[in-house]
Amino acid sequence: MKKWVAAGAAVCAAGVMAAAAVFGLDLWGEPRATGQAPERQAVEKPDGMAEEAEAAVRELEEVYTELDLSFSDADYSVGIRDGKQEDALAALYDLHEAFNNITGYGAVEVFAYDDIQDKDAGYEGEYYGDITENMYYMSEHLLEPSLLQHDIDKGAELFIYGVQQENQRALRYAHRIFHDLDVHLNHGGEESGEDIWHVTETFGKESVVETMHSALNGN
Repeated sequence: MKKWVAAGAAVCAAGVMAAAAVFGLDLWGEPRATGQAPERQAVEKPDGMAEEAEAAVRELEEVYTELDLSFSDADYSVGIRDGKQEDALAALYDLHEAFNNITGYGAVEVFAYDDIQDKDAGYEGEYYGDITENMYYMSEHLLEPSLLQHDIDKGAELFIYGVQQENQRALRYAHRIFHDLDVHLNHGGEESGEDIWHVTETFGKESVVETMHSALNGN
């Protein structure tokens, strides 16, 4: 799996915060009620982020003509840059909501590949460029090397590939990755009562992730 062309190096190691997330705690230590999540709002990003992200995405589009999903060798489960916890969780929530709008509840079966790439088409209120920009921003500017970052990158690979190659299965699994991460980090995990697909390396099951890789690689 090819990595984004990073704009800058990581700032500091995030430490081990995954355990708190599993038990439904905010990463900065305050309990979050089960099922509670932030309101969706525009992800605030530095000036020039759109151009930076677009260049990285265009490079990946040329590479992702075939999927090559793999496991991470990261030392940390959840790695978030110092002081970026709230921004990272809000960005994750926003990405999951975008997937709910464009692929959830059977929408993936009638996915409009051209409309999602047309900013003026207003496809369910979402736009390919905005979604990929937020994925890039989260991975490269909010996260540290970790299983979480690898999952975000894997979800981005599946989304970019799915749109460019018109592959429903890739889009469906991309949605499941962002769903599972959001449920664990923003909604209390297993205690939320939400369906969990177990397809992430951060919180999922290795056997399920392997099955996902087998179903997608080489396609």
